[in-house]
This record gives sequence, C-alpha cells and structure tokens, in this order.
Amino acid sequence: MSQNTIRSYCFAVDEYNSMFQIVSTSNLLKYKRYLLGKYSPSTANVRIRAINRYLRFIGKGKLALHGVKIQQVSFLGDTLDDNTYEIFKSCLKGESNLQWYFIVSVLATTGVRIGELVRIKAEQVILGYIDVIGKGGKCRRVFLTDSLRNELLMWMELIKRCKGPLFRNKFGDQISTRGVSAQLQRLAMKYGVDPAKVHPHAFRHLFARKFLEKTGDVALLADLLGHSSIETTRIYLRKTSEEQHQIVEKVITW
Repeated sequence: MSQNTIRSYCFAVDEYNSMFQIVSTSNLLKYKRYLLGKYSPSTANVRIRAINRYLRFIGKGKLALHGVKIQQVSFLGDTLDDNTYEIFKSCLKGESNLQWYFIVSVLATTGVRIGELVRIKAEQVILGYIDVIGKGGKCRRVFLTDSLRNELLMWMELIKRCKGPLFRNKFGDQISTRGVSAQLQRLAMKYGVDPAKVHPHAFRHLFARKFLEKTGDVALLADLLGHSSIETTRIYLRKTSEEQHQIVEKVITW
C-alpha cells in the first residue's frame, strides 16, 4: 500500500492501543463511538478499516467492526472552476514560481493523486509518460501533453535537473504530500483565491470534469484515474449544487 495508507493504518492502531489495554468487542465498540464523535464518517471508516486489518493480522478477525454507512450526495461539492484555475496558474507563472506552476499544471492535466505526483521522476518527463503505482499497488500509465512536456523540459534544463525527483523541497529532497497541500493553501490566500477550492484533489476533479465535457468517455476516464470501478468515476457526471440550482431556475417555470 502507499506510505500515506500505511501511516494512516498505523495511526489508528496506535490510537486504539493508547485508549484500551485489551482487544475486546466492548472496547472496539467504544472505539467506534469515539471515532464517530471525533471524525467525519469517511475518516471514521478509514480508521475502522485499519482496525479490521489489524484484527485479521492478530487472528481476531471475527471481532471486525461494521463500517459507517455514508449517504451519497446527489451533487459534487465545491469544485475548482476553469476561471479560478487559470487565475491561480497565471499568478504563479507571473511571479516565476515555476515549480508550483508545474505542480498545478501536472495535477490538472493528468489527474494524478498527490501521492503519485510527488513520486514523479525527471527521467519520466524525458520519456513523455509516467507509469505510476496507485491505490492497491495497481500500475497505470499517465500521459503528459506535448505542450506541457516541452515546458517542463525547458524548465528542467534551466535548473539542471535530469534525474531524481522532479519536484523538490528547499533541501533538495522529494517534496512531501503535506508540503504540497500546505503550500497550495498559502498560495491561494496570497493570490486571493478561495483556499477551500485549492487542494490537491480539486485539480483531479477539474481534470475529470473537463475530460468528460470534452469526450463523455467514462470508461477511459476510469482507466486514466486508476479507478477499479467505473461507478467511482460516475460521480463526475454529476452537476455541482450551483449548477443544479441554475438548471432548476431555467427549467421550472410553472
């Protein structure tokens, strides 16, 4: 599994063991109630999955907890619109903040996850495509557009980067996922862009939405995003709450 998943699972087990001395049904149910009181349902389910894996590992799989049922919303949440994306990108390029210009561009034009982005190597840009290891250890090929690849190659030549991590921190090491998320928030506030709309996954949403607008090919999008089920991809066929509102205003005249 990815390093983020491993850290998340270890956190859940450490959290449980810090609260309870033994593994029992009553303690597990208390932990579940604690999770529901502290975290969102989706985060609680991540913790529960971690504990269930741990229970299987120690031979107590029969004590596994049931996950929390999450009612699926019928619309997309706040998404990064085209105009905000262009403003954000032009601000970065205007200040010659090229590493972050390219981070944003790669996220928005490939749909890669943040954990996949930070592992991109300079050598892969030279090849013109990136074989990434996604969730569950599945490998898929991500393509760079010719225009973006050419821009990246010129930047790489400028900074003399031909191998190793493409995106690096101030110490020259591979940038971290937390570092990307935190810096995007700081940059959003600096440029007067809503920080709630500028997070790594927002660019993945932008890629998916625009790809569907252009092609309507859900099956291909599922492959490009690394989804194991096409049903996961279908969420991008939905309208945002604001778009739904506009359609209702236009259509309902009775």
